Amino acid sequence: MKVSVIIPTYNRADLLPEAIACARQQRYPDLEIIVVDDGSNDQTADVVRALGGDIHFVRLERNRGVATARNIGVSVASGDVIAFLDSDDLWPPDKLRTQAPLMRAEIDMVWGKTQILRRDPSHGRFTLYDAPFFTVLLGSMLIRRRLFDAGSVGPFDEMLRQHEDLDWFLRAREQSVHTNTHDDVALYYRLHGSSLTRDAQLRLIASKTMFISVLKRSIERRRGTNVIAARAPSEPRPERVSVIIPVRNQERYLGEAIASALAQTRPPDEIIVVDDGSTDGTSDVARQYADRIRYVYQPPHGAPAARNRGLALATGDAIAFLDADDIWLPTKLEAQLTALEAQPEIDVVFCYVEQFVSEDAQEVVASVPDRLRHLPAVYASGMLVRRAAFERVGRFDERFIRADVVDWIVRSRQRGIGELTLPNVLVRRRWHAGNLSRVSRALDNEYAHVAKAALARHRNQRES
Repeated sequence: MKVSVIIPTYNRADLLPEAIACARQQRYPDLEIIVVDDGSNDQTADVVRALGGDIHFVRLERNRGVATARNIGVSVASGDVIAFLDSDDLWPPDKLRTQAPLMRAEIDMVWGKTQILRRDPSHGRFTLYDAPFFTVLLGSMLIRRRLFDAGSVGPFDEMLRQHEDLDWFLRAREQSVHTNTHDDVALYYRLHGSSLTRDAQLRLIASKTMFISVLKRSIERRRGTNVIAARAPSEPRPERVSVIIPVRNQERYLGEAIASALAQTRPPDEIIVVDDGSTDGTSDVARQYADRIRYVYQPPHGAPAARNRGLALATGDAIAFLDADDIWLPTKLEAQLTALEAQPEIDVVFCYVEQFVSEDAQEVVASVPDRLRHLPAVYASGMLVRRAAFERVGRFDERFIRADVVDWIVRSRQRGIGELTLPNVLVRRRWHAGNLSRVSRALDNEYAHVAKAALARHRNQRES
C-alpha cells in the first residue's frame, strides 16, 4: 500500500525541513513526499531543492489557499492512501507504521490523537501543552485516495480559506465513511511565533463566522433527507428588551459600551452588567451608571457563566448581549426589533459588524485587513434573541471558554430556530491587545468539540 505524503506550505522555509525530515523518518517501505508551495515569497523553493531529489515539488505562482494546495497535492499523488502534514507540524516516528495496519479493506480513514507543542519564548524549544485529544486535523489521519474523487466525498472546497478540513471531514461523516480510531498520538501540532503572529490572530477573529457557516452547510445537507426539527410556532411581539454585558477587567472600555446601549433610538428596558471577577476598576466604572443599570458581581467563572447569570436576572421578552469592549450603533436595537416584529417566525436576528483597531492599540495591533473590516456579526454582540428561544435551545455551555456562543448558535440551528441577518452595520468590534492575546489556534480544540457534539445530536435525533 503506497502512501503519498502531501505537505502544503506557505512561507515556512524555516520549519519545512523538520516536517520533511519527520516524513522521511517514518521508514515506510512505499512512500512519496509531495511539497506544494502555495506561492511563498521566502526561500521555500531553495530549501526544497537543497533537501534532495526524492521530493516531488509543485510551486504555485500565487497564493491560492491551503484547500487548493491540498487538492493539487492529491491530483499528482500516486499513492493508494493520502497522509497530510502541514509544514509547521510534526509526526511521531511511528505514525505510518501504527496507522497503516489499521487501514483494513473496509476502512477508509484512520484517525489518531493530536498533541499540542508550544514554543517556550524563554528558550525557544517546543514543550508539551495539554493532554492528547481527538480533533479534526488532517495530519492526525490516514485517508484513502479514492475519497477525494468527485463521485465520493470530493476535493476540498477552494472557496474556504479556513476550516476547509472541517468541511471535508463533515462531508465524509455524512457519507458514513468507515473510520478506525486509535489512542496513540498521530500528530504534533506546533504553536509557535509564526503561527501566533498578529495577522494570524486577526484572521482567527473572523474564523468563528466561517466555522458556523461550515457547520450550517452540513446541517442543511443533512436536512435534504431528514429534517432536524420543525420551526417553533410564531412568537408574540417583544414588549421588553434586556441587555446583558458580561465583563472582566475592561475598565478602559466598559463605559463606552454602556453609553452605546443607553444611546439606542429604541432604549433597552434594562441593562445588566455582570462582573465576572474583575480585579481592576471595572466596578468603579459601573457605579457611574448606578441609576441606569443593574450591576452584579460574581467570582470569575468565564463569559458563558456571566451571560447565563444575566439571563437568570433578565426580565425582557428579547435578549441582547454586548461585549464590554464593543460598541453598538444607535439604531441597533430598533432595527433588530423591527425585524422580529415583522417576522414572527424569526427568533434570532443578527447584523453586520465593523471591526476596528482601538486608538490605544495602534502601535501593537496591525490594521484591519479590508476583507475583515465588515463581516456578519454572528457572535454575541450582534445578536437579538427572543427569550423563548433560550427555553427551547438552553443556555450557554459553561464548559467552553470562547466557543460558547458558537455552540449555542449551532444548537439553535439544529432545533430549527428561525434566524435572519440584517445587511446593516450595527456593531463596532474593537481590536486591542487584550482580546487578541486570548485568541490562539488551540481554540480549534473547542471548535472540534462543538462539531463533535453537533454530529452526536443529529445522530441521536435520526435514530430516535
